[in-house]
Amino acid sequence: MNANFISTLRSYLDDFEIRPITRGTCYRVMPVFDSNNEFFMLTEGKPITLRSCQANIEAIPPGFDINNKLYLGFWHNKMCAAVLDLLIGYPKPDCLYIGLLLVHGELQGTGVGRKIVEALAAAWKGTGIKAANLAVVEDNKKAIAFWKKHGFKRTGTSTAIVGDTCVNVVTMVRNL
Repeated sequence: MNANFISTLRSYLDDFEIRPITRGTCYRVMPVFDSNNEFFMLTEGKPITLRSCQANIEAIPPGFDINNKLYLGFWHNKMCAAVLDLLIGYPKPDCLYIGLLLVHGELQGTGVGRKIVEALAAAWKGTGIKAANLAVVEDNKKAIAFWKKHGFKRTGTSTAIVGDTCVNVVTMVRNL
């Protein structure tokens, strides 16, 4: 399903090149992470490193099949514009979980995030996916506003371990 999903996603984002990110290619997306230092200070209390980026690629919930995880880079004009961490079939088989959508700091506010979210919504139609879930660090008001603007509704609050830090998060969902 992942290859089909990526192919469908590509069809909605023809001005982007979408590449899977692996431990060996993680360095290629580091400019996106480095341009969002404020985000990592808020969520993890420290800047991200190549090692923590590599760990994120393999981070999955207990019992989840790593083959249903997508860690994608979105290139536009030869620049990595965004990174997406996506779990297909989590927390239920008919759901997606957006672990991260991070747009390069220089491109925030230019519509890159909106295009990716719209493409995701279009790509998951007809796949049996009924909802997309995510959690946003409670203090990240900018991200909460972004997701609300794109049809996600607040479902509650919880705590999560992000890196080495326990943080309060707002849980959100967008149903089809």
